[in-house]
Amino acid sequence: MAALSIDSGSFVAYDDVTDSHERELLLYKSRIKYLQKAIDSIETESFHTENFIDPTFSTWEQMCEYHIPFLSISMEMRHIRSSMYSVTLMSPKNPFLWRVIMGPQWWLMVCTFVMLATFSAAVFLSTFHKASIKELVAGLSLSSICLAAYALVGCADPGIVERYKEPISVEDTFCEECDSYRPERAFHCEECRVCIRGHDHHCPWTGKCIGEGNISFFYGWLLFLVIACVYEIIQLSTYALSPSL
Repeated sequence: MAALSIDSGSFVAYDDVTDSHERELLLYKSRIKYLQKAIDSIETESFHTENFIDPTFSTWEQMCEYHIPFLSISMEMRHIRSSMYSVTLMSPKNPFLWRVIMGPQWWLMVCTFVMLATFSAAVFLSTFHKASIKELVAGLSLSSICLAAYALVGCADPGIVERYKEPISVEDTFCEECDSYRPERAFHCEECRVCIRGHDHHCPWTGKCIGEGNISFFYGWLLFLVIACVYEIIQLSTYALSPSL
């Protein structure tokens, strides 16, 4: 008797001996149905569609589209091999309202964001009654800029190479993993399972790779992270940790 495994994304049991391609397609469909049931539990009149894009012609594979009528907002979810995820919120007035691209370690990015925000809030509350207004405003400003830059790093497109079957220039090389050509300075990431333009490194703390699309946000985050940490440590040592007179 074949062993059964439980898919953590849809809680569906599947046979380990099933063909890998068929199993992956089955799990995709099961995850879509599970996601749709979770969304449908919200009491709204809505509609959704399913559409699997041929991976031969597109890097992204569409998971589902969901419409929220009373907000006039549509949500489109796509993925690349269940590794990179794209969530786009659209409205009739603005076809590109909001787009977030999350990597395979998106949960670690969320946890890090919460930790940074919690530390900043703790410093603010610890020094609120002793620090001056200017010092509090400066601390809040540095923390806000740091968190905003971090969110941009984790949510922006790092430079994902769209699939194309014919080379555009002589510098293009073929990636067997993506089954597509890629431009010069593009590198395939085993974690994200996609080629990234201007690949610098894979950062698990931001949940995905750092490439030409988000490297400026990454450097900005590092800069303000250092400044904010030094400032908050000084504030703590001055007002919260100093002996009472």
